[in-house]
Amino acid sequence: MKIKSESKSVEVVWCTLQAEHETDISKAIKLFNKAEQLKGEIATLMGNSPHAAHFKLAEPTGLDSDKIKELSLGELQRYYDKQNNISDIYEKMYKGKN
Repeated sequence: MKIKSESKSVEVVWCTLQAEHETDISKAIKLFNKAEQLKGEIATLMGNSPHAAHFKLAEPTGLDSDKIKELSLGELQRYYDKQNNISDIYEKMYKGKN
C-alpha cells in the first residue's frame, strides 16, 4: 500500500500546485477537488479514514480454511452469497426498479 499511497501523494501535491497557479477558476477548483479526493483515498489506504474505520474483514464460518482454499472462485462467490443472504439484499434494494 505504501507505493500506491506515495504515488497518490505526489499527485495531490501536483494538483495542489497546479490549482494555486491556475488562472481559470473553474480549472483551479477541479484540480483542488481532485487533490481533496486523492487525500481521502490516501487516508483510506492508510487506515485513517473515518469512512472506512468501521469495516473489518469477516471471518469465514461453516467451512474450515482448507476447504475454502479448495473452492473455485464461482463456488466461493456462491458460498459467501448464500452465507450473507446477498440475493435477499439485492431483492430489497432493487424491488420495483426493474
